[in-house]
Amino acid sequence: MKKPSRIFFLCVFYSSFINTFAFDRFLQFETLTSDHGLSHPYVRCIVQDNQGFMWFGTFDGLNRYDGHTFTLYQHNDRDTTSLPSNIIRCLYKDSKGNLWIGTAKGLCRYDAFQDCFIRYRAPSVGLGEFDINSIFEDHEGSLWVGTLDFGLFHRDPNQQWKHYVHQENNPKTIGSNHVRTIFEDSRGRLWIATVGSGVAIWDRKNQCFISFRHQKNDPHSLAGDQVFAITEDRNGYLWFACYGTGLSSMHVDQVHPSGFTNYYPKRHGLCDNSVRALCADRNGGLWIGTENGGLDFLKEDRKTFFHYENELGNPKSLSNNSIYDVYQDRVGDIWIGTYTGGVNVVHHTEQAFKHYQYYPGNANTLNNNYVWKFQEDDQGNIWIATDGGGLNKWNPRTGQFFHYTSHNTNLNKDAVLTVFIDSQNEIWIGTWAGGFSRFDPKTMRFFPFTTQNSALSSNNVFDIGEFPPGVLWLATQKGLHRFDKKSRSFRVYTMKSHGLPSDQIEVLRVDSYGKILLGTVNGFGIFDPKTETCMNYSHDPQNPNTLSDDFITCIFEEDSTTLWIGTTHGLNRLDRNSGQITQYFTSDGLSDDLIFGIEKDHRGYLWISTNKGLTRWHPRTHHFNHYTKEDGLQGNTFIKKSHYRSRDGKLYFGGVNGFNVFDPDAIVENPVIPPIVITDFQIFNKPVSIGGPDSPLKQQITQTKTLRLSYKHKVFSFQFSALNFVASSKNQYAYKLEGFDKDWNYVGTKRTATYTNIPPGRYTFRVKGSNNDNVWNEEGTSIQIVIVPPFWKTWWFRIGIAVFSLGLLLGWYEWRIYTSRKQREALQALIDERTEALREANEELEAFTYSVSHDLRAPLRGMDGFSEALLEDYGDQLDERAKDYLQRIRRNSQRMGQLIDALLKLSRWTRAEMHSKKVDLGELVENVVEEFRQKDPTRKVEFVGTKPVWVQGDEVLLKVMVENLIDNAWKFTSEKESAKIEFGVIEEKGKRIFFVRDNGMGFDMTYHDKLFEPFQRLHSHLEGSGVGLTTVQRIVRRHGGKIWAEGRPNEGATFYFTLGG
Repeated sequence: MKKPSRIFFLCVFYSSFINTFAFDRFLQFETLTSDHGLSHPYVRCIVQDNQGFMWFGTFDGLNRYDGHTFTLYQHNDRDTTSLPSNIIRCLYKDSKGNLWIGTAKGLCRYDAFQDCFIRYRAPSVGLGEFDINSIFEDHEGSLWVGTLDFGLFHRDPNQQWKHYVHQENNPKTIGSNHVRTIFEDSRGRLWIATVGSGVAIWDRKNQCFISFRHQKNDPHSLAGDQVFAITEDRNGYLWFACYGTGLSSMHVDQVHPSGFTNYYPKRHGLCDNSVRALCADRNGGLWIGTENGGLDFLKEDRKTFFHYENELGNPKSLSNNSIYDVYQDRVGDIWIGTYTGGVNVVHHTEQAFKHYQYYPGNANTLNNNYVWKFQEDDQGNIWIATDGGGLNKWNPRTGQFFHYTSHNTNLNKDAVLTVFIDSQNEIWIGTWAGGFSRFDPKTMRFFPFTTQNSALSSNNVFDIGEFPPGVLWLATQKGLHRFDKKSRSFRVYTMKSHGLPSDQIEVLRVDSYGKILLGTVNGFGIFDPKTETCMNYSHDPQNPNTLSDDFITCIFEEDSTTLWIGTTHGLNRLDRNSGQITQYFTSDGLSDDLIFGIEKDHRGYLWISTNKGLTRWHPRTHHFNHYTKEDGLQGNTFIKKSHYRSRDGKLYFGGVNGFNVFDPDAIVENPVIPPIVITDFQIFNKPVSIGGPDSPLKQQITQTKTLRLSYKHKVFSFQFSALNFVASSKNQYAYKLEGFDKDWNYVGTKRTATYTNIPPGRYTFRVKGSNNDNVWNEEGTSIQIVIVPPFWKTWWFRIGIAVFSLGLLLGWYEWRIYTSRKQREALQALIDERTEALREANEELEAFTYSVSHDLRAPLRGMDGFSEALLEDYGDQLDERAKDYLQRIRRNSQRMGQLIDALLKLSRWTRAEMHSKKVDLGELVENVVEEFRQKDPTRKVEFVGTKPVWVQGDEVLLKVMVENLIDNAWKFTSEKESAKIEFGVIEEKGKRIFFVRDNGMGFDMTYHDKLFEPFQRLHSHLEGSGVGLTTVQRIVRRHGGKIWAEGRPNEGATFYFTLGG
């Protein structure tokens, strides 16, 4: 309930602006015709339904409008649920929100759920295919139907019908069978308006009619007997549209046959006697539609009339002067149905921007649409310079235009680029190719100064200013000119003579210091008339504290310290105290970077005209509002320096399609939250019928809450609309499919959403939208979507398959248990057999190892011992060669012994049983290094380690691995004065890699794959068995890791390894 109440409050709040535009004699109308989708220009009746759609009854069907698209309903001979006729006479919304339609062939009610029409017949009382003129529901819930020539029908709340017709010589019956309209006043009286017999009140107590008719000799009787419409204003005054005879009024508490006040054209200001339509708005005003006379508005004082009619060539005037219906919607906009001009609508917000332009054939308009400059004289008239239409004068009070051109005056050129009114109220203009002229309005003569008759150096004069009084300054194509009015003499200042930024000066302003501000095609200048010097500002792409561009289009002095400078690329703020320039672009909130004009209103807002509309900006709050042609602007493109603020605070901006004038205080944001509706649903880009074969749509999409789709519906789309009719092309939208989309899709003004290949499941499609001023309906609307999977993906199919599979699985399981038991028994027998064979092989290997160790060691010891004995006992008898041979025998026998020891160790470590536990590898490395230092205390080796480094492994094997790695590093750094050994850990892809690095001899990477092969030694001059790294590799592999090495000759080596545990 919170959202509807808020909308209601805003509607009431917004309706308070009705007075603002209703009293304006210059209303602007928007027109909807067949060009926009309306089925026929003859619009007889208008109503708005509860959802917010507008409905228009025409001569060719019923139209529903959502602000963008018309949906047409017409008669179909083969469809009894279609309209009875295409000729729509009346529309009515009852207290339940039902839409009733009166046609030329009967009565029907719209079924919003099935998007069809239910026809009503009452054979017992004669209601059939009659021409229905009026429909009304009274406060008791009874429905009244007025017909053309067949009287009045009444349906009570119990669905019982009665028929009332005229009876000759019976004054208590209805006065005529041609019932035009039915209305109930605030006191509960039911009024029946007829054609030819005035009006009648239905007397419920006595079940009869009391007639009120025109009496020729009674000026206070009804103005005429052909009454087309009745309404009541908020002050209790009843109004009667008397076709051909005027307008009648009577207070609801003073009902009497002679209690009428009548209004006539000549006497009271009514535009025409042929009054057809009435609408009492919510602010007490009365809208009066006439036949061929246009539209009147009567103020609440019941005295003041405003008249509106079609103006030749003016697309924003009333489109047709025959008004058939006037209707006020829920936000206060006025909708007008015309005879041949379609629908006209008066929007509140579009009235603020008054647009004046040239209308061919209409003398009282601007005579040229290219507006370059404005000036206000002491009488409040606005003088307008046009490029091609000469000089125009406009009276804002009367709306009258006066034109001064080469055709009706001695103006030498109609291309007037500027107009200026000096301190003595003299009018001066600058032209293209026509020089500079003074204009005398009394004599309608121009007094030109050109290059031919004066010292003016250029006939192209772009702008004019004055300082001091009596001295004019001219911006020309060939420099700055000083004109002395008294002596009629010129002095010229140029770029060459006085340092101006350029000789082509586009804009000129006189600031509060009496200095001349110059906007040129090559920068901005401040010219000092006293010193005749110019301070220039230009664009430097390398320096942001310079102008954003050199082509100056407009200049505005906000105060004595702040200048605003518009360019063809950005807006600039110049602080005259500090010299600081701040640049602003679209990225900062501007609507476009091409700036044409700047003005400031009394609230501190800057109004900036651009190439993409008008922007309102507050420099302190940085709040932006953007306005475009859809808001009532003359267009989105304006003209440079064509801006002005009049003495009453109104702002003027000129463009390529005339000019706009507006009161900044009247520019208000549309506060109404628009209803959001889903208007269409399609599958594979084709409309879906309601209730059709295999159609998922059981109700109209606007009423549907849940959609069940098949998995075969792989492409489906929605169309939606925000029911805001003010500049509806600016409405914004966002949508999401909950369960599929993670975030909202903000799609600007796009009104469709398409989804493809959505998996089966439950989803919620949500859409929200905004009005033209970006006020969002965050709640929006939604629809549940169920995408049904194929049968093989349904739960029951899956359960059946599961049960069947479970049975198969149980059978297979039993069979598998049996076979597994047999296989285990066979496998266990095989394992036992292989285990025994392996045990025997290990015993044989150990015996062999022992035998090798014993059998090989004894001869080697003998060789070494006897060689040693020979050297000791017979050394003095041997020559040097013999001694050398014996030494070699000893060394090789010892070497052989070392190799045998290494092989035995390698075999033992490879076969040793592992006992895994948590080991600090860093502590292990540090201890091994310390052992090497104790063995070789003369070595100076720097060690860099890391600890703790916890790993899982066999501590004994890990120590052997570390001893071999450190031994390798210790050995190969022996020739380094400053040896360094490093142990560390690195992390790569979540895995730890350990390394031992030295700065020793290194190795050639060509041989890196041979490092871990047994007996491979890359440095043979150093001692070693050749199986140390092989041992390391096998220990690493037993721990589930791998090892590799990197190095360069004389630059050291690094051994990397991983441990799986």
